[in-house]
Amino acid sequence: MLKLALPRLLLDALPSRVCGPLLLGTALLAAGAAGAESGRTGACAAAAVSADPLAPPASPTPVEISLFVQEIENIDVRLGRVSFVGYAEFSWCDPRLAFDADAAGVTHKRLFGDAVLAQGGHTWSPDLTLANSVGAVRVSKRAVSIAPDGTVTVEGLFDANIAVSYDLRRFPLDRQVIPIQVESFTWNADQMALHAREERVGFRETIAIPEWRITGIDSHVATVTQARTERPFSRFSVHLQIARESGFYVYKVALPLALIVVLSWAVFWMKDEPFAGRTRVSLTGVLTIVAYQFAIGNTLPRVPYLTLMDELMIASFLLIAITVLENLLVAHYQETNPARALRVDRTARWLFPALYAAVVVLVVLPFRS
Repeated sequence: MLKLALPRLLLDALPSRVCGPLLLGTALLAAGAAGAESGRTGACAAAAVSADPLAPPASPTPVEISLFVQEIENIDVRLGRVSFVGYAEFSWCDPRLAFDADAAGVTHKRLFGDAVLAQGGHTWSPDLTLANSVGAVRVSKRAVSIAPDGTVTVEGLFDANIAVSYDLRRFPLDRQVIPIQVESFTWNADQMALHAREERVGFRETIAIPEWRITGIDSHVATVTQARTERPFSRFSVHLQIARESGFYVYKVALPLALIVVLSWAVFWMKDEPFAGRTRVSLTGVLTIVAYQFAIGNTLPRVPYLTLMDELMIASFLLIAITVLENLLVAHYQETNPARALRVDRTARWLFPALYAAVVVLVVLPFRS
């Protein structure tokens, strides 16, 4: 999917309003959009029309929809939330709203701001909402444009919080998908069918998200079921792919962790140091790793599985714990066989680094595939 430049927004500043459903609207984008509407005139005029002005014009009524992500304000992994600002556009054909442009003296009828809400009670609308929103959706700009053939174009700017399920097994090398799901709250798939305008789905290239980068975006339309009814609904889904910038965790966690493990190997050169002195060095490393675990754990949800960072922490913890056993073995041989105690230390000098390197490779490689 191509990254897009942000479409022209409304020039007039409209008051903000908090709405539960995603009631969005704006004015017509440009003359190019008007040309696209005129190209659909024949299809609109030929559509079957319901006599009820509040019922869908046809069964099902096709609604074209697109969405542009303008800003990602916050990604909260701990709470499973994403805050973003989006621009949405959708259009449909309603011949009941057709008019004579010459008699009306206008090429398009346009409604802005609160007038959109007032008009909403007299005509049919798709009643679209964010299916995975948390709380109300705040709409800052909205408008509607009606073409002479009855083609209705609605677009607007909004911000919302959505629920996201994160898979943190690869943390801090993880990649996530942010789903933005739009569907009608009222009209099922037999009454209204969404159609994605994929060429108008994208994100602003200059979006800057601390700790994350956007790697791609795609969209599709599917039919889904809802607990509130037995009939399926048409759902438009946008999937924003993001990847974590792992530099912070590599330089501030992984490298210091490896250094702590390496420093714990200093006991292998302390041949004349009693058991208590050697053990103090090892236990200091153990306590430091425990402190690191608490620090990292406070930034993540309490997931029931091990992340990549967890496995590295556990491997480092166990390796330092084994040095305590090595200290105990050397202390035993220092009293009975000093030469053998020295051989144990000399063997540990290459065995422990080789073992640690092998463990790191075995832990990290599967997560990079």
